[in-house]
Amino acid sequence: MRTDGIQGTFSGLIIALLALSTGVAFAGPTDAEKCEFAKNKVAGKYAFCRAKAEAKAIKRALAPDYTKCDSKLLKKWDKAEVPAACTDAVTAMAIQTFVTANTDAIAAALNGGMLAECGDGSVNVAGEQCDGLDLDGYSCASLGHLATGSLGCDGSCNFDVAGCSDCASLGGVDVGGFCWFLGTATDCDTTCASVGLVYSAATSAYAGSSGALTQCYDVMDALGKTAPPFVDVGDIDCLANESIAVSGIGCAVTGPSFPLRIRCTATPTVSSASHPDLSRACACE
Repeated sequence: MRTDGIQGTFSGLIIALLALSTGVAFAGPTDAEKCEFAKNKVAGKYAFCRAKAEAKAIKRALAPDYTKCDSKLLKKWDKAEVPAACTDAVTAMAIQTFVTANTDAIAAALNGGMLAECGDGSVNVAGEQCDGLDLDGYSCASLGHLATGSLGCDGSCNFDVAGCSDCASLGGVDVGGFCWFLGTATDCDTTCASVGLVYSAATSAYAGSSGALTQCYDVMDALGKTAPPFVDVGDIDCLANESIAVSGIGCAVTGPSFPLRIRCTATPTVSSASHPDLSRACACE
């Protein structure tokens, strides 16, 4: 039986498959992949250089010298950074800061400390929002809640805002991103203090003398002082008006016997203004 023809066919097939697989396997990395490869290599060498400098310092009882490590990082990173090829936005300084923080944490742990982790009471791990009592400088107010209440931290080192107060929970209304209350025959300082807050400049800037009449009406609508039954009078000089004669009241409504919606604009809106027959819109924070 002749097998040379069959063998030749198989040999040709094997050669063709090898040629095909070789073409796929050795297509080569893209420019973006080359950049990624180079930067990973530079970052790894920087971490190793710092660890080596730390070990050398321990052996010689000296302070570690990272000068050469820093110099090599900046030089090699610039060489790897090809704007047309690299798709990341990570800078050499960002890598330096990040690697330094992590290698310092390792050195501290090996010197009798412990590795940084969620639950050690300090925000020292990437991704931690907080850790125990360490809120990393954040508060209810800085996270967009009202200043009252207490920001907490859960067991996963994420913020717990359950203890923070929101406008509605205090009886106010949210308009324009501000928390509003109706100060009935009293000033805004007193109104805000009654719910544990303080006067907000939005009282003037949003609905008062420095704001807009339409915004004043929006706030009053939210506070339940709608037209009708209120009549929209608009901007007036409240100080010159004999029946009112008040300065700095801003956005306000009159009493139920003759309900009007007005905005006092001739004098700047202030926190301390009040009138026994007017209820004013007060923004609190």
